Amino acid sequence: MGWLQMSKQELRRVEVLTEVLAGRRTTESAPGVLDVS
Repeated sequence: MGWLQMSKQELRRVEVLTEVLAGRRTTESAPGVLDVS
């Protein structure tokens, strides 16, 4: 497996998506954390 380069913003998006999928964050709260609508 190779290396993957991501910006801090991209990494944060992956972290939040992982939290949503694991049930630790709601889909309603995710956009607020990421500053998107």
